[in-house]
Amino acid sequence: MKSNRVVTERVKYVHEHACGRNTMYIKQTKEGVLIQTTDDSNNTQHDFDIDNKDWKLIKMIIDNFVDSDYEEAKVAN
Repeated sequence: MKSNRVVTERVKYVHEHACGRNTMYIKQTKEGVLIQTTDDSNNTQHDFDIDNKDWKLIKMIIDNFVDSDYEEAKVAN
């Protein structure tokens, strides 16, 4: 049985600020996830190559801990 789905292979996030722009590019590959960050204010670039095993761990941490911390802070405030 076929199912419909959304496939996102690339994501770009841009943060504009007084000194310029920070950009994060995320690309999914068969081997894992590639993340590149750039900072226009000081002309720097950082690249992260994360394999699938490590990416699954990072995703699990985000899904299970980041959201719960946010909800607790939301209730406390």
